[in-house]
Amino acid sequence: AVLSLGAITQSTAGSSLNSNTGAIIVRSAGSTVTLIGADSNGANQATSIATDNPGTAAITVQASGLATVTGLDTAGASGAVEVVSDTAGISVGTITAGVSGGNVFLEATTVATGEITDNNVGTINVTASGLALRAAIGIGSGDALETDLLTLAAINTTSGNIRIDDIGGNANLLTIGTVGTLIGITNSDADDIAPFGFVNVSNASPLTVTSPVASEGDIVLTALESATVNS
Repeated sequence: AVLSLGAITQSTAGSSLNSNTGAIIVRSAGSTVTLIGADSNGANQATSIATDNPGTAAITVQASGLATVTGLDTAGASGAVEVVSDTAGISVGTITAGVSGGNVFLEATTVATGEITDNNVGTINVTASGLALRAAIGIGSGDALETDLLTLAAINTTSGNIRIDDIGGNANLLTIGTVGTLIGITNSDADDIAPFGFVNVSNASPLTVTSPVASEGDIVLTALESATVNS
């Protein structure tokens, strides 16, 4: 299923994009892509973006402006979910990359506006095997992204913080490692303006660090059970 339009908004109650044969690709040459999934009562804004093609399915969203995404779900497949904003940020509601090894890739790297933010305070934003985050001015900077992961990697290049709170059922072990081509966690302050951004990652269970974690500001890694750093 492919949509390629000037600007895309899916927010009509009961509407959906579903594929049981292959990938779903949504591209926008306009300013905004908004994909909204079911809300708590299932009545309003009940649009879902889903695919259930086992093993190969994927969802790709590419926006030239702000990408507001929620209800993205590869269901039982192991396919990845990828969201890219070319000129702005990504506002994350709920994204699920299957139950058998799917990864999520979020990229918003425009210097002045590339931020990845939490759009559903207190609820899990991303459920996946691995999560790779690339941003310019913060990742969960003001309000941490809540996750349910096995492996995390992130880079933020200009200003702001990286804040991840892994609270889900996959939280038996969280590894800071490699997802796709992204290795470890790096928070750089290219603007060189104090206060420098920090890294704060917490896990409800053990935390293992197998790749570098670097920041011009503080680094706080919290494990409620145990922490292992492989030097």
